[in-house]
Amino acid sequence: YGADLDTDSLWIVLEAAQVRKSISRQRALVIIEHLFRCCSNDRNATLNIKEPRLINELYKLAEFVPVGRPRPTDDESMDTSDSNMQNGHSPSVPKLAHPGLWWRVTSILLVLSGSDPSTMGATLSQEYPTVLALIKMATSGRYRFPTVDCDDELRDRMKKEESKMREEEARVAEHLFLPPAPKTKKEKVGSTSPRRGARASARQRERQDKVRRQKQAKEAAEAAA
Repeated sequence: YGADLDTDSLWIVLEAAQVRKSISRQRALVIIEHLFRCCSNDRNATLNIKEPRLINELYKLAEFVPVGRPRPTDDESMDTSDSNMQNGHSPSVPKLAHPGLWWRVTSILLVLSGSDPSTMGATLSQEYPTVLALIKMATSGRYRFPTVDCDDELRDRMKKEESKMREEEARVAEHLFLPPAPKTKKEKVGSTSPRRGARASARQRERQDKVRRQKQAKEAAEAAA
C-alpha cells in the first residue's frame, strides 16, 4: 500500500543526504523516486508538497562539484571570458549538474508542478525557464527550439543565446579539464637585452684581443728568426 508523502517526509530524506551525510545524494534520489511511485493512483496515497524552497534542495542532489573547487554560491555569477583567463584570474564556474541526475530531478519537479500548479507550478514557470521550456515542448509536441509560440524575432534571439551558451560551455570545459598553461615571466623592457648585449660585446672584445696578441707574437717570432 502507498503512504502519503508530504513536505516533512521529503525534508527528512534531503537532510540525511545534505546535512548529516548519512546517505549519498544518489541514494536519496532513489528513495524519493520510490516515495513518489508509492503515491500513484493505484496505491491510494496522496502527494502533499507545497514548499517552493524544496526545488533548489532537490536540484542539489544532481549537482556536480569539480574536484578541488568550492561549491559555487547561489548568487555567484559566471565570468569565463578570455580576458579574465589571460589576466591570470580564476574564472567563476557556474553551477553544474550530472545530466542523468538532473533529468531525474526535473521529472520529479514536473510531477510536483502538476500536483500543485498554484505554488510549485507557478514557481517553476517563473524562476526556472528551462523547466517551462520543457513543459511547452511536451504540450506542443515540438522537442526542439523554437517552441510553438516563437516569432521570428524571438527565434533569432534564441539562436544567438544558444550560440553564446555554447561558447561559454567550451570555456568552462577548457578551464575545468585542460591542464593549465605554463606561466611565463614577463621581462622588463630595456633591461635584459642590454645586459645580454654587453656580455656579448665583452666576450667579443676579449676574443679580438686574444687574436691580436697571438698575431703580434707570431710576427715578433718571425722577425727574430
